[in-house]
Amino acid sequence: MPISKTPLSELLGVEVSGVDCRTPPDVALRADILSALHTHQVLVFRKQTLSKDERIAFSEAFGELEMHVNQADGGYERPKFHTVTNLDKNGNILPPLGKGRENNNPSTWHSDKSYMPRPSMATFLHGIEVTREGGETLFASLTHAYDALKDAEKARITQLRRVHHWVQSLRNSDSRLATAAEEQI
Repeated sequence: MPISKTPLSELLGVEVSGVDCRTPPDVALRADILSALHTHQVLVFRKQTLSKDERIAFSEAFGELEMHVNQADGGYERPKFHTVTNLDKNGNILPPLGKGRENNNPSTWHSDKSYMPRPSMATFLHGIEVTREGGETLFASLTHAYDALKDAEKARITQLRRVHHWVQSLRNSDSRLATAAEEQI
């Protein structure tokens, strides 16, 4: 049975229905999900209650999982599974990012793993508890931004090259210094 897709905006994103993410997809469903991802760039699967093992199994159906380069922030209770939280180990609310909290600030625009020699295909997010206001995750499409440029601007920027280095992102955000091992990535 094909998945159902409801657009979330005119540019990108669809809500996907008819998928139970507790079970890794079969070959046909995996192909449908990947096709939707390539077409719409952001997929939302609502009302999915998954255990950590189920989240990992669903994600692994799309390829090998990667460890995030920022392993020093304590979000790794399992290999290749990163928890983003505003709670410390005792359940106390941490101060906002940038106020004595050493962590790369995710409240700014960023691109996950674009600094890697081979960037990740996708990032899987599973919201457990989010605030009604102030905890939004926003997405932007560079594909659509590029397509909207005039031909002269496209020709001008085609010659430009830029290097995204995660360590420089750390420096720019004033979050923390990179370790010697991270400098090598």
